[in-house]
Amino acid sequence: MSRKPSSNGSTARSQTQATWVASVVAVIALIVSVFSLYESRQARIATTRDEVVVRLQRLRGDNQITVFRRPSALRPGAIVAPWSVLISNIGSSTLSITSYEIDQVTSDNSIAGYSGLDSGLRQGDSLEPVSLPLSLESGKSVRFTLGIGLNPGVRAYEAILGSLDGARSTASIGNVEHLLASKSIDIYDNPVLPLTSDGQLSGWSVKDTSKEQIFLFKVRTARGVESGDLAFWYERERY
Repeated sequence: MSRKPSSNGSTARSQTQATWVASVVAVIALIVSVFSLYESRQARIATTRDEVVVRLQRLRGDNQITVFRRPSALRPGAIVAPWSVLISNIGSSTLSITSYEIDQVTSDNSIAGYSGLDSGLRQGDSLEPVSLPLSLESGKSVRFTLGIGLNPGVRAYEAILGSLDGARSTASIGNVEHLLASKSIDIYDNPVLPLTSDGQLSGWSVKDTSKEQIFLFKVRTARGVESGDLAFWYERERY
């Protein structure tokens, strides 16, 4: 009596091969998925661009200026005045501010610097120096105080210096502007028209701002994006 070959062996081999093929396909699919996620992440990183806005405004009133007493001729940066700096992250990702710089914009629109121009970026309340790099989350803003060393007019500098007593080297901006207006000048020796009421100085009108200094402040992020704003003594409509 003849016997038929058993099909159990071939069936088992077929099942083993099918399982192995399925495992290989699963591994390949996993590898493709991982590479796809990696490439997607790299693409997002490559296309992420920091969006940062900087706004400057000169501080007034009771805010203080610092006057450096010069033993000889008047030098650049003899008076340091404060500006408020608002930095806003309007982008969709956290950014890192790594550096900043401040320059003077000259009459021919070129950039220049001088010793004493940058008097430091400080915390708005404590006036502690700002430590960089600085992380700023999406939708967040931070406010600092920037000290800018001015080149005052000779008459203005001498008038301010003469108003200080003893070792005092600071004065309120409001008092300084009032003092200079009474002498028909501003901090740059530009001509000013004093306005009086009942014999008292009540205000002043600026006749000429040709000696005013203009500054450019800008920050740079870790992704290489730069953003800045101009700093004026007299505010303009800019935005």
